[in-house]
Amino acid sequence: MTWEFTASSIKELSNIRQSLPETAKPTVAGELVQMTQLIAALARTEVFRFPFRACHTGEQGVPDFRLESGTRRIGVEMAKVTSRNLEHARSLQAKLPDPPSHFASSSLCHPESFARKLKEGRDAWSKFVASQLPQHCREWNAAWNGNDKVPDEVKADLVLVLNSIVDGPPIAEDPELTRAFPQPVVIKVEGFPCGETCRDRKSWLEDAFWESLAVPLNPTLMVSPFIQEDDTAMSRNEVMNAAFVLPALGIGGPTVEEERQVWVQRVCSEVEDKGGKLMAGKFAHADEYWLVLWDRMGTPEWELPSRVRAVSQRLASCWKPGWFSRVFIHDEHFEWQVMFTAAGSSNLANCIGGAF
Repeated sequence: MTWEFTASSIKELSNIRQSLPETAKPTVAGELVQMTQLIAALARTEVFRFPFRACHTGEQGVPDFRLESGTRRIGVEMAKVTSRNLEHARSLQAKLPDPPSHFASSSLCHPESFARKLKEGRDAWSKFVASQLPQHCREWNAAWNGNDKVPDEVKADLVLVLNSIVDGPPIAEDPELTRAFPQPVVIKVEGFPCGETCRDRKSWLEDAFWESLAVPLNPTLMVSPFIQEDDTAMSRNEVMNAAFVLPALGIGGPTVEEERQVWVQRVCSEVEDKGGKLMAGKFAHADEYWLVLWDRMGTPEWELPSRVRAVSQRLASCWKPGWFSRVFIHDEHFEWQVMFTAAGSSNLANCIGGAF
C-alpha cells in the first residue's frame, strides 16, 4: 500500500493522524505511526518547512518515506532497536487471553498442599481461608491424615470458598490479615482510597498460595531476558517462559551497565546496517537522509541521558557528506524522542496527545 499526505500550514498538518489508513500490515502500520509521531514532534521546530509532503514508498521501497519540506527532498528510513526473540514475545503477548477473573477446580494444581496449609494454619492467609470453610469441610480437614487425596466434592467446596472471598466484602482491613504476607493493602492516590477490586483479591490469594494454585500467565511482558548480546532464535516455549513466567528467586538478570551496552550496540548495529546501504547507493536520490529508530527494548527515563551520551559518542565519527544528516530515536510509546546531528543531540517535545 502507499500513503501520501500534504499540508501547507500547521492547521492542515494537524489532520495527519486522521489521514492514516484504517488497516495496514503490521510493519507498515508501525512505520506510519512512527512518521506521524516524528512529524508532530518536529512541526514547530526550525527543521520543518511548508509546503510539506510525505509519501510512504511501499513495502519494498528504499528508503521507507519521501518527504518534501519546503524545497528540501528528504529520504527517511525506519528501523527498530529490538531483537528477534523480543519481537516473537510481543507477537505472543498479543494472543494471550485475559486471565480468568475467578478460580476453577483446575486452579487447584496441588489440592493436598493447599488443604495441608489450611489444616496446619501455617500463616494468616491459611487461617483466614480456613475460617471461611463450611462446617463439613472443616470437619473433613480436621480428620484428614494429611496424605490422602482430597475428594472432588471437597475441592469443589474449596474453590467456592476462594471465589466467595474474591466476590465478597473488602478484606484489606480484616484483623486476621493485619500481619499477612502478601499484605492486602487498599491503594491510595493523593490520600484518596481507591478500594479493592475482585481482581486484587484474586491476585492476593494467588500470591499467598502460589505453590498450590495454578496462576495464569502474566500478560505483562518481561523485557530484561531479551536484552542480551546473544540473539539466537528461541523456541516458542522458551520465549513464553522467559517473557511471562516469573523467574525463580535468586536468579538475576543483566545489570544496568550490561543492558546499556547491549542497547547501545543494537542502536549502532542498525545505524551501521542502514548507513552501509545508504553509502552503497541503495537509497532513492534525495537532498538529505534521516534514520528513525524505534526503541522497542525500552529505556527508563532515568537511564536515557547515559544512553544518549553513549550513542552520541559512537556516532561522532559517522557524520560525513552523503551520510544521514539526522538520526532520531523514539521511545516505544513515544513518550520521548531524541534527535542526533553532527552538532550533538537534543530532546524533542513530547507529542503524546498531539503537539500541533
